[in-house]
Amino acid sequence: MIFFRKNYKIRKATPTGGHQISLPPAWIEARNEDEDIEVLYDRTVVVIVPSRVKVNEKVLSGAFEEK
Repeated sequence: MIFFRKNYKIRKATPTGGHQISLPPAWIEARNEDEDIEVLYDRTVVVIVPSRVKVNEKVLSGAFEEK
């Protein structure tokens, strides 16, 4: 798996709550409209994967460290 590194700004989505993240247009265009995605996150990392992909959370959590 290849990880792409690019900074995107996270901003509040609406006055009623929630947050929003900007994603590259090419990533959005590569998705099927009916495809479900899963968002895995903690206080430092956000990972977006198609629901059909199985994620080993133990391996994933060991893959990141703060600078």
